[in-house]
Amino acid sequence: MRAQFGLALNTIDAYARGLSSYFAFSKKENITLELSSRADIARWINEERERGIANATLILRLTALRLFFDYLVEENDRPTNPVFRGGALRGYGSAVFRGPGPIRRVRKLPWIPTDEEWQRILDVTASDSLRDRTMLALAYDGALRREELCSAGVSDLDFPRRLLNIRAETTKTKCGRVVPYSPATSALLCQYLNRRRSMRVEPDALFLSESSRNRAVPITRYTWTKVVKGIADRSKLPQLTTHTIRHLRLTDLARVGLDIHEIATIAGHRVLQSTHIYIHLSARDLMQAVEKTMTTLRRHWGDPA
Repeated sequence: MRAQFGLALNTIDAYARGLSSYFAFSKKENITLELSSRADIARWINEERERGIANATLILRLTALRLFFDYLVEENDRPTNPVFRGGALRGYGSAVFRGPGPIRRVRKLPWIPTDEEWQRILDVTASDSLRDRTMLALAYDGALRREELCSAGVSDLDFPRRLLNIRAETTKTKCGRVVPYSPATSALLCQYLNRRRSMRVEPDALFLSESSRNRAVPITRYTWTKVVKGIADRSKLPQLTTHTIRHLRLTDLARVGLDIHEIATIAGHRVLQSTHIYIHLSARDLMQAVEKTMTTLRRHWGDPA
């Protein structure tokens, strides 16, 4: 049903893992799904925490479980849903908010490499394949998600204007957008496309596998993840992931003073709250506020001797 509602395959897979986890727990504890209680859900949550499951993953799994019990209630297999959505509704002025649910969301700032660490990444990839270097450059310039990068097609490139059209069906938010790329990335793309032409392939997919086993097959997101994992190992930066490149690009855009709406447009965010994190990472507004305060203090106190 969730697949028919249009949820992404990755989300469906994540929901399935969440349900499998609770099913395994209920089997071990001899709990029937029809009689699962809030206490059972709480014990499962605590067990997941003890296993080291991340906060965001646990919240997603709990969402899947709530949707599943909603289905059981709709089918009259049980009277109520043991996974509650949150506390009582509370009003603040004209807005109404729901209190926290069983798990409080922990919002951590993502890791981004320093200038020295980014240079180390570029150094270790200098001798990598032309395809991998082109993918890294395009991922950074366009602040692309993994799926967006691997799904790019040759027809999506506007060479005269150095623009990449990101099709709506490949995005997380199902909203298409157009992003620019640099002259250096354009040069890499031209070199790569000349090489790609020698592979004599018809598909529109931009990036292709170069292995003997799957030669000329469109690259998968798992292959790109494996490539970035190799870069992380060689640069001794285990925190590096495919999404780190996107985080770094958006933070760099905030650092150079791009308006938050412009950053949101490049990122493909539907709500500005998602974009604010990059303003925090860049510390741009904080630095401006501190500098303004220091200027005022110097005016009243004078420069220290």
